[in-house]
Amino acid sequence: MDHKQAAITILGAVGGVKNIISAQHCATRLRLVLRTAELANDNAIRAVPGVLDVVRADGQYQIVIGPDVVNVFSALLALPGFDAVAACDAETDAPDFSPSDTQEKRKVPLWRSAQRAFISTLAAIIVPVVPALTAAGSLRALLMLLNALGLTAAWRPYYQVLFGLCNLPFRFLPILFAYTAARRFHAEMGVSFMAACALVTPGLADAYMLGLPHGSTASKMISSVGSPQNILPVIVVVWFISVVGRQAEKYSPQTLKFFLVPLLTFLFGAIPALFVLAPAAGFVSAFLEELLLWLSTHAGWLFGLILGICNPLLVMSGKHYIFVALGIASLSHFGWDSLVGPGMMAANVAQGAAALAVALCAGGAWRKRSLRSGITALFGITEPAMFGCNLRLKYPMRAALIGGGAGGLFLGLKGVRRYVFGSPGLLMLPGHLDPAMRNFTNACLGCLVSAIVTFAVTVVLHIQKSRTGGRFFRGKRMVYAPAQGQIVPLSKVPDSVFSQQMLGPGCAIDPVDDKLYAPFDCQVRSVAQDGHAIGLQAPDGTQVLIHVGINTVYLKECCFFPKVKIGEHIKKGDLLLSFDLERIRKNDCCTLISVVLPEYSGTPVVPPEHWPVAAGDPLFGL
Repeated sequence: MDHKQAAITILGAVGGVKNIISAQHCATRLRLVLRTAELANDNAIRAVPGVLDVVRADGQYQIVIGPDVVNVFSALLALPGFDAVAACDAETDAPDFSPSDTQEKRKVPLWRSAQRAFISTLAAIIVPVVPALTAAGSLRALLMLLNALGLTAAWRPYYQVLFGLCNLPFRFLPILFAYTAARRFHAEMGVSFMAACALVTPGLADAYMLGLPHGSTASKMISSVGSPQNILPVIVVVWFISVVGRQAEKYSPQTLKFFLVPLLTFLFGAIPALFVLAPAAGFVSAFLEELLLWLSTHAGWLFGLILGICNPLLVMSGKHYIFVALGIASLSHFGWDSLVGPGMMAANVAQGAAALAVALCAGGAWRKRSLRSGITALFGITEPAMFGCNLRLKYPMRAALIGGGAGGLFLGLKGVRRYVFGSPGLLMLPGHLDPAMRNFTNACLGCLVSAIVTFAVTVVLHIQKSRTGGRFFRGKRMVYAPAQGQIVPLSKVPDSVFSQQMLGPGCAIDPVDDKLYAPFDCQVRSVAQDGHAIGLQAPDGTQVLIHVGINTVYLKECCFFPKVKIGEHIKKGDLLLSFDLERIRKNDCCTLISVVLPEYSGTPVVPPEHWPVAAGDPLFGL
């Protein structure tokens, strides 16, 4: 993947730097907030090599790339002006991405706007902290594994130091969230840090130091926030600091702003928030703590089942950050999480198992793509498998939802707990180790249940689809697929000559390979000058026109390499043409292969949309 070229293409396809309000990335996605969403060209971005899909959700324009997103984001930062928008955070009022038949902006319902603002704010606060938590969690999982294997005795002091370092992100979690919340709310950074330090300072409410009667209501209120587990209080405090800071900035004299704004923000923002809002948020946090404990005890199986089934859908829409926040809160308060992590792990393993089943059953170009993305998904990064394989074929996604639900239910019924934070997957299994090994064993069994059920259901659904495909064409004359890919109706080809069937009925194929093969024994009737189209005729008179791409005649580079000549007699499966699929995409041309029957007056039987075909599979029944 050419990261620089990908960055240039993406920036141009979204309308340039001026159309971007803010930009950030997570483990697999480039997340943009655009001023005018209509300017973004989804097809041009999907055509970029390495881009898996485009998702418009909750006010964000999300470009799914996979683990390579870090390199693409770095290439974007090197482009003029992009570093400025990357330093900003998304505005609360994100643009509406809903489709509209008019140029006028559609009014967004209040509840939907509030939901978007909440999800966007939550993501902006959590996403930058995740790498620190993941790094510490991964190291802690490794140390737990080494300790369980008895390999730490020789370097016990160093082991204890490293283990202590792994606890630092949670020990100073309010400070980390103070930084991200201050960026999100545009609060004064130094004052926000001071408030966060107060929240993690032990003995803040020492009644003797503050001159308050020991055990008084005031001392109890102050002591309720002197804890490193206070995530909600620090967010509320920083928000209030931002409100007061804006007013201080607005009304302070220009000559005194340098001194007066920080002072007023601290006196009338930080201190009242620490003494009033933080204790109130602390009581809410304590209630949530009790609720999480109750749910873990009585409804863990339900959470496991729901997340095992719904986590992929939540990830696609970006709403999974609500549950990520719950998982962080549970780990922060109790030191373990039995609600969020196990269910997500079952769902992620299921995505990987579904993609690996496709690699076994589908073969061809699907094998390489699904094998690589399936292994990645087993380790916790599921977007390449979801968008690159499972969603495109549909039946693997259905199997993954079933298998994820089964695995999540098992983990919930067994009360499996994770003790570290990280991307839920097989690499984080050591984070479930316990002295009795029962929790770890159940975690492994839950992953196994999820994988086996998903794999089996995917294979069954694949066989069922293959048999259904045979019934489509029973008793018909066959025309076979010239390329590997997915079926696309002619009506969706972006050229009226094909979409309105001016050249005849047929279908299109979204290719995953760069080879074109003969669909039957035939004679070559025509070959386009640049090689992008070939006409064929069977001995019984059946004619087929195969047209690669749309507007490819305007390409300045040579992208098509015919292997046959006019008048040549060829056999089914012979190579007709090879073409440079990546170069066609880089030139923003549609890559659909249109297969039409110019002289056919009837209605051919065609597989349904998204049906996967390999070269040589039945395509038309005449």
